[in-house]
Amino acid sequence: MEKLFKMSDVEKKEYNLPIRDNYYFFKSNEELLGFAKINMLEKLDIYIFILEEKRGNGYGNELFMKVLENIKEYGIDSFEIKFPLNNVIMARIIEKNGGIEETRIDNYIKYIVFI
Repeated sequence: MEKLFKMSDVEKKEYNLPIRDNYYFFKSNEELLGFAKINMLEKLDIYIFILEEKRGNGYGNELFMKVLENIKEYGIDSFEIKFPLNNVIMARIIEKNGGIEETRIDNYIKYIVFI
């Protein structure tokens, strides 16, 4: 079963990630599948990444669903997400999870995601 594990400051340093941001490992039985960033400051900021050799197995969708579960615990019921227009895989993941396209501006696409 896939789970999110919050990174410690030491682990963030090992991966050369900003200490101030909240990063998570995405693992299945101790096997690393990818990473997620979930920040809830002024505006929700999320990012997901699946290791290249693990792609094509549905892990991106699984990771996004785990991120949505995490966000829901904080009482957030919807958010906007913006990413490059050429990221077709992310668009599929967002749409599969109920995201609705809002705009396309300057090679970026913005979705509203309802949790």
